[in-house]
Order: sequence, then C-alpha cells, then structure tokens
Amino acid sequence: MARRLRTASAGGHGTEQLSILKQRVFSRSDTMQRLLLSLPQVHSLDKVIVQSGISMTVADLLLLSLLLGGAGVFAPLYLGRGLLFGIALGGVLAILPFLYVFRARTQRMQRLENQLPDAIDLMGRAMRAGHAFPNALKMVGEEMSDPIGSEFRTLFDEINYGVRLEDALLNLLERVPSTDLQYFVVALLIQRE
Repeated sequence: MARRLRTASAGGHGTEQLSILKQRVFSRSDTMQRLLLSLPQVHSLDKVIVQSGISMTVADLLLLSLLLGGAGVFAPLYLGRGLLFGIALGGVLAILPFLYVFRARTQRMQRLENQLPDAIDLMGRAMRAGHAFPNALKMVGEEMSDPIGSEFRTLFDEINYGVRLEDALLNLLERVPSTDLQYFVVALLIQRE
C-alpha cells in the first residue's frame, strides 16, 4: 500500500492530492533529502525512476553511480593502468545505472503501450455490462498483468481516496507519458463534460 501511495504521489496534479497522498521521497535521510531538493532536475530524474517501475530512490541511484564511478577510477590506478584509463572507466561505469533506469523505462512504456488496447477493451465490456466507470478501472487493475494493471490500480486508488477524476487521470498521464493514453484520457474528459 505504501508503494502504491508513493507511486500515486509522483504525478503532482491537484491540490487535494497534497493532503491525501504521501509525498515521494528522494532519500531515506532528511539531510540527503534537503540536499537533493536543491539539485536541478531531481524531480525529472525521480519521474523517470517512477516510470521505469524500479523500486529505487534518487539517492540510491546517485549513490550507486558514485560507487561504480569511484571503483572504475581507483581499480585501474591500483592495478597500475594509469589515471586516464581510470577516469574513462569510471565515467563509463558511473553512467551504467542511469542507462539501466532509462532502458527499464523504455521497456515498461512499450509493455504499457502493448497492453493498453486490451485494457480499454476490458473497460468497455465492463461498462456495457453495467459496471460504473470506477469499477471498470478496478477490474482492469485486478485482471490485467503489470505494468498496466498496477497503473490502473493506482488510478482507482487515487479516485477511491478522493482525488478528483480529472486530477487522477492527469497523474496517470504524468506516470505514463503515452500518446495513445493521452488520447484516451482526453476522450474520457470530453465525455465526462
């Protein structure tokens, strides 16, 4: 439940969300949290981590990158390979965690794109059978596999906890930057109006 609330709070739309949902943290340490909040682009990096589906904080990612970079610099120095080789190896190793997160994000977004037509079809069938819209969202969350299932469970939870439908849908778009999903959300909002 805590993981789902952290995911839900990553969207950042709406004022009710601030009082209902737990804010996403960048570090387990308050000092590190304040330091990370002062860095530019930390929110963008956190959004990428959320979109990748990896259970990692920004501090964890930066620490892993720093450790790999440091090991890449000092291991060649210890083995007598030279400083230039160490700096090059350290730079490559420091980038690896970021590449992993971006690759995981890309793969997850592709799986979401592939699952979206089935999710919309399931919602349509549920609503034709007489279920309300929130119940159709719940059915998609329960019956579809991840990653689309977890995103729709989060969407249902936000609506169920009192976040307005428009804000919950915008939060979904924030977590899943998909053109097809954007068309779906716009169609829902127009239909609701």
